[in-house]
Amino acid sequence: MLLRLQRREYFRLTAANPHNLSCLIPIIVDGEKRMISVEAAVLDISGGGLAVLVPPTETAFEPDMEFADCRLMLPEIGPIATSLRVRNLFRITNRDGSVMLRAGCEFIDLPASMASTIQRYILKTERERNARERIR
Repeated sequence: MLLRLQRREYFRLTAANPHNLSCLIPIIVDGEKRMISVEAAVLDISGGGLAVLVPPTETAFEPDMEFADCRLMLPEIGPIATSLRVRNLFRITNRDGSVMLRAGCEFIDLPASMASTIQRYILKTERERNARERIR
């Protein structure tokens, strides 16, 4: 039996299909003249934050940047409004040679009700994943 431990404050759930879990991040471009929303695939999520995959040419993500009014789109639950702070950034090269950025972000001032909703989603998804694995 293999036991997997995490040394984290929150359990981290890796998204089985990142296309089902996304986050809309409003970004100011052209020096506050124009705002666009980038739909970023969520790679993993925890009660403290999430990691998203963004194209490097489309956005200017840097550590300690903050994004207000983001919308985390949870399947079967709907959008959750939150603010995010970029904590770390890594370049990832896909198998096809394309380069993406993996941005680890933390939730900023997330209301307790929203944090509870995210935690319930994580626990429900992990229970379903474990049930599928036991059937195999």
